[in-house]
This record gives sequence, C-alpha cells and structure tokens, in this order.
Amino acid sequence: MAAPPAQTQANRPLVTAIVMLIGAVTGLPIFVAAIMAYLFKGEAPEGGWERTHYSYHIRTFWVSVLIGIIGGILVFAGIGIFILMLLPVWVFIRALLPLLRAANGEAMPNPYSWMF
Repeated sequence: MAAPPAQTQANRPLVTAIVMLIGAVTGLPIFVAAIMAYLFKGEAPEGGWERTHYSYHIRTFWVSVLIGIIGGILVFAGIGIFILMLLPVWVFIRALLPLLRAANGEAMPNPYSWMF
C-alpha cells in the first residue's frame, strides 16, 4: 500500500537532505539533491515548512559551487587546499541540520543564510 500524498510530500525534504549528505562525502549526489530541491520546491505549498528546506538546499548547492571555484583558483596561492578541505565539512553540516529539522516537520529558520 502506498503512502498517502501528504506523507510522501513530507518525506521529500528528508530525502533531499539525505542525498545532499551523501553528496558531501562523495561529491556527485549534491547535483542530484539540487535538482530534486528545485523540482520539489515548485510543488511545495507557498509558505510551507518544506519550501524553506528546498531553499536552504539550493543555497547550499550554489554556495558550495562558488566556494569550490574560489578554492580551486586559490590552490595556486596555497590557501585553496585548506578551503577545499573545509568545503565538504561545511556541506555536511548544512545537510545534517535540515535533516534533523525535517524529521520533526520544522522549517529552516533562515534558509538564505550562508552559515548554519
């Protein structure tokens, strides 16, 4: 028996957070999580707690791309290695926090923040 639509909708932020968490460790799934967040955000109710999670995941993806580019450029200056080593830690924390909040059906307090 399939889960009711409301339950399936509520699981989407959890699934997106899990995929992003895996992406923090392995890399590629973060792209999948971003695509999922864009798709699910369009279907989420306006003003719903789920929407804040998708915005948070989208922001995490784009900021990680930006930091990755900056870190890649700064490798030649020596500091880029440090930046690129901290990037997965930052993404991991940014993926773990919404996972905990989504499990309780709570909105992300500031989905457009660059920090936690």
